[in-house]
Amino acid sequence: MKNIIIFLFLITANFLFAVESGKKDEKGHREEIHGHVSQPTMVTDVAVQHRPEEKKYNSFIFKFENNKSNLSGVEYFIKDETLNIPSDFKAADVENDGGGVIELSWSYLTKEQPESFDILRKSSKEKTFTKVKTIKVSSNSYIYQDKTAKINDKYKYTAVLNGEEVTAKATDFKWGKINVTWNSKVKTFPSEFKIFRKKIIKKDKVKGKNTKKDESIGKEIGTLNTAINARYQYRDDKKIDDNLTYTYKIIVKKDGRFNETKEKTAKSEVAIFDAHKTSVLIAAIFLTFAIVFFIKMARSGKKLYIRRIAGLDAVDDAVGRATEMGREIMFVPGIGDIDDPQTIAGLTILGRVAKLTAQYKTPLSVPVSRSMVMVTGREIVKESYLSMGRPENFQNGMVYYLTDDQFGFAAGVDGIMVREKPATIFLQGSFFAESLILAETGHHVGAIQISGTAAPSQLPFFITACDYTLMGEELYAASAYLSREPQLLGSLRGQDAGKAIILFAIIVGIILETIAAVNPDLQWLSIKHYFHIK
Repeated sequence: MKNIIIFLFLITANFLFAVESGKKDEKGHREEIHGHVSQPTMVTDVAVQHRPEEKKYNSFIFKFENNKSNLSGVEYFIKDETLNIPSDFKAADVENDGGGVIELSWSYLTKEQPESFDILRKSSKEKTFTKVKTIKVSSNSYIYQDKTAKINDKYKYTAVLNGEEVTAKATDFKWGKINVTWNSKVKTFPSEFKIFRKKIIKKDKVKGKNTKKDESIGKEIGTLNTAINARYQYRDDKKIDDNLTYTYKIIVKKDGRFNETKEKTAKSEVAIFDAHKTSVLIAAIFLTFAIVFFIKMARSGKKLYIRRIAGLDAVDDAVGRATEMGREIMFVPGIGDIDDPQTIAGLTILGRVAKLTAQYKTPLSVPVSRSMVMVTGREIVKESYLSMGRPENFQNGMVYYLTDDQFGFAAGVDGIMVREKPATIFLQGSFFAESLILAETGHHVGAIQISGTAAPSQLPFFITACDYTLMGEELYAASAYLSREPQLLGSLRGQDAGKAIILFAIIVGIILETIAAVNPDLQWLSIKHYFHIK
């Protein structure tokens, strides 16, 4: 029997326990003792262990003789129902957001400020509460908002309580308002501060004369009741599931005592419109308008300016060179699959190259490393030959599969380059470590090479070893540049207009933030006062 009892004691050592004495005080209030220890400590009745990483409140009840315990290293919190709990405690979903956030709010209006609030939460799937946040209360910090301040004027603020003057700090100018903060120990609660403001006037120094310093604190502009600072808010965004209902309660701690609120439930919901993303909506509307506007301009016959891209201008010359030399053209659409945007962009360029090879009857070789790319490539080349009136010159063998293996594919393409010695090589698509291997081999056989990729890590190799390189978005713009179709040209021009506006906004923002950082009198220029910035 003794061994069974010891075994049960060791099992209970895996939990965090709250212990309660059955004794009541003179007022008849029940007292609970919450103990926290860092190591298991065997006592007469039970072993207790605290696991901080779990942050869970579990309960186990046993009695103390004479209301005393032999536990060492324990931090006690005795439940005291006379300790005021937060009033007006609410838990609700945040309106007009993207979900995943629940807002808690409560008031604590009492002459006895607490040390901290522990916020406990459990979901509809959980049985026990978990501590998600501890808010430490700073009862000595206060804030007042001056709404009558004028731009470019400097002020000195003083808070007065019962004849005691405290110099306040003015910060965060926003929309003609100044936040005034100060620290002061208040013995009675609630109390009322009187706020004084004095305008600072720069006086010219008169040589040979001493100007008397103005010792006044200015005129009274308002009052602040300390009860206003007793309103608290907390937004819980820690792994909130919009499909679950959450229950909250708050534990108040003060001088080794605690008390807890009633439970409140709330559920986060995804709003139809997220107000925090209004700027994204405005940008999307502008970009859509710009694209539609330029498409209509292109369809009306107006010529749209598009920056010259040397690599695409060289396509015709490169195909002509291969035709004159009587050697084939090799086109490598990368090693990406058909779902890679770079591969799709490369196949678009292949369509243009295939039309030229069909027109000039130049041999075309297209090795690929993915079966779906092979099928798609064959259809594109076949359509190009058909559109040029040369369907009889098309052969399925023009587009052929080698292997899915990265370096096996590179070795196979290099072998074809060395044996066939193509006059022109196109490397357009998604490339990785094999990029330099292919480009160096092409350079070795004396071919003119036009490369293109959106992978920044591979661009240096292509720029070094190839004659022309399409960098980043130039690869994606190739379809519009080569086809000159109004819809594609308008889309490209509209996107360029959007990028220009974004670049302009970034430059203006940098200038305004720099001015605001250098000159404290121009804090109102800072964009953080006008936009929601996390």
